[in-house]
Amino acid sequence: MIILKEHNHTIGYISVSEDDSHDFGYGLLKEYWGNGLITEASLAVVHFLKEKGWQYVTATHDIHNIASGKVMGKIGMSYKYSYVEQWQPKNISVTFRLYQLNFDDDQERVYQDYWENYPEHFIEEL
Repeated sequence: MIILKEHNHTIGYISVSEDDSHDFGYGLLKEYWGNGLITEASLAVVHFLKEKGWQYVTATHDIHNIASGKVMGKIGMSYKYSYVEQWQPKNISVTFRLYQLNFDDDQERVYQDYWENYPEHFIEEL
């Protein structure tokens, strides 16, 4: 949870999946957007995961959520590829961008499951 010291209320979260994707996700109440809070909290979590010996983390964002992609870049993640998913629960087609941060010497490693599991995938020029 992300909690501001001033009022001790939860304003957001960061989660990391322990499955092979090591999916890194976050959310923040809208009134706190644009203040660098997610970037600051994400950097702390990334540092913690690296110290714990994790090899990498991935994250995805809807191509229309540009701010989320900027956060991923600010914490050291780099764009790898995009894929189209029939997203639930809304049952709509969404294009996601996958970002990844490798903590070890294998900088060529790319998590491939989304590429392999979604027939519509591609690499964008960003």
